[in-house]
Amino acid sequence: MSSPKILILGGTGATGILTVEGAINAGYDVTVLVRSPEKLGSTLSSSPKLRIIKGSFSDTNTLADAFAGQDVVLSLLGPSNPLGFNGQVFPSIYRSVLGAMRENSVPRIYALGTFSIPDEHDKQSFLKTLMVWFIWLVAHKGWMEFTGIGELFKNEGEGIDWTVFRVGWLLNGDKGREAVAGYLGDGQTNLHVRRSEIAKWLLGEVSRGGKEWIGMAPGISSGGKREKSA
Repeated sequence: MSSPKILILGGTGATGILTVEGAINAGYDVTVLVRSPEKLGSTLSSSPKLRIIKGSFSDTNTLADAFAGQDVVLSLLGPSNPLGFNGQVFPSIYRSVLGAMRENSVPRIYALGTFSIPDEHDKQSFLKTLMVWFIWLVAHKGWMEFTGIGELFKNEGEGIDWTVFRVGWLLNGDKGREAVAGYLGDGQTNLHVRRSEIAKWLLGEVSRGGKEWIGMAPGISSGGKREKSA
C-alpha cells in the first residue's frame, strides 16, 4: 500500500515548518501551498519529497493544482496577528478549501482551531473560561476567526472527513513527545501544547490511517508518551 500524499496549508508558520519537516523525514510526498516560498528555507525547499506551489486561495487554478491527487490535508492556517483581520477571513478560506477537496475527491482534513471553539464534550473549566474571555477581550477578531472556522466545518463539512483540532497556549521546544487528544476534564487534556507535539500528532494520525476523530473537535495538548529511540 502506497503512503498517503499530504497537502500542508500554513506550511511557512512555526508549526507548519515543523510539520513539513517531519512529513518529509517520514518519507511522505508533500505539497505545500504558500504565498512566500522563501520562508521554507533552502534545506526544505530543495527536498525531492517536497512540491511547492506559490499562490492564493482565491485562485481556482492554483487550488486545483494543489489539491489534485492528495489524500489528506494538514492545515495550520490561522491569524498570526488578529488585529489585521475582520473575523471572516479564515472561514472564507476554508470554504474554498472544502470546495477544492470535493472537486478533487480529497477525503480527509485536519484543521487548526483553538479552545475558543466550544465543544459539548468539554467539562467546565475555570482556566479555559478565563483564557477564552481574555482572547475575546484583547483579540476579538481572532476569536471570531477561530469560532467561525469551527462553525464552518460543523455546518458545511458534510461529505468530508474533517477534524478541527483545538489548541491552547503554544510553546516552543521539543521534548520528543506527541500531543495527546481528548477533551477538557478527561484527566489528560490541558491548555498548553508544544508546536513540535502538534506536528508529531498530525503525522501520527496520518500513519494511523486517520480513522479517529472524524467530524469532531478534540483538544490536543502536552502530555503524550515520549517517542521511542530507533
